[in-house]
Amino acid sequence: MTDSLTFLERIALHWGDEEFSDNIESYLSTLPPIPSDNTDDAGHDHSLHDFYKGFVALIDTTLESFQQKEGLSAEEFMARCRAEHDAGDGNSAGHRILEGILVGSSFEAFLSLAKGYQLEQNERCVDEEYEDGDGGEGEGVS
Repeated sequence: MTDSLTFLERIALHWGDEEFSDNIESYLSTLPPIPSDNTDDAGHDHSLHDFYKGFVALIDTTLESFQQKEGLSAEEFMARCRAEHDAGDGNSAGHRILEGILVGSSFEAFLSLAKGYQLEQNERCVDEEYEDGDGGEGEGVS
């Protein structure tokens, strides 16, 4: 069945594996605070560099089995992902998966992903507080 799938579809199946997704989410939940929008400060933060190295190791370990099934070296795999990414429409789920894979190839791309993740988590916390009645206008006013 997988023989009829495109390279991108096969990656999506592998990337969408629940255990892999859970591992990524669990790892990102331990992300250290990222300095404001000043990337230079973040670039000198050793805890972020260490976190990035761990993230890359997680991605590499997880995708190793996919690379073996495809018969690709790590370099061939990354080249194929870049080519698919560059040829993509930019809006598909597959494109976002490729971005996630390619994030491991640059600290700056990882930092962008990490900032987005922290922003999403902060917004989620605010939404949960509001839903629990801890936020909102007019509360506590007599």
